[in-house]
Amino acid sequence: MPVSEADVARTRRLHAMGVQPFRLRGAATDAPIRELAADNGAPAQPTRSIVIQAPCVLVLPHGCDRRQLDLVGRAMHAFGPDFARAPRVVTDAGGIADTPPVASAYVVFGELQAHALGHVLPADVMRQAEVVLLATPDRLSEGTAKRQLWLALKALRRRLRGA
Repeated sequence: MPVSEADVARTRRLHAMGVQPFRLRGAATDAPIRELAADNGAPAQPTRSIVIQAPCVLVLPHGCDRRQLDLVGRAMHAFGPDFARAPRVVTDAGGIADTPPVASAYVVFGELQAHALGHVLPADVMRQAEVVLLATPDRLSEGTAKRQLWLALKALRRRLRGA
């Protein structure tokens, strides 16, 4: 897909203001715009290589009882070793205390946990990772939440194997 001069000029202006334009992952126009922008005098964006420490990380709310954690653990175990051995990060009232490991995917149980994850992860990691938002573990006894969990994990497993 050809890149227009307007796209190049817009990218150059955004970089001059210190704004990193976001695009969909895998967009075909990403590389040509950067090359043209670098040819036209815009500063080249440094690309850092991010080392993946785990294929998947679970982000759970504080205060889950044993039954809920067992239910999550059994679901993860059913989808293979990448999910069964996934590190677990527990949020508390103040968010996430430590930075979670860098992963290809983050399975987040609850919207508050997703916000907490967004606060502690660097932008480079968030840009490359896939975040799957699910219902909180206390709702996993409901049919819709359980179905959402299974469908999301099946699709995620397929994508992680393909990557």
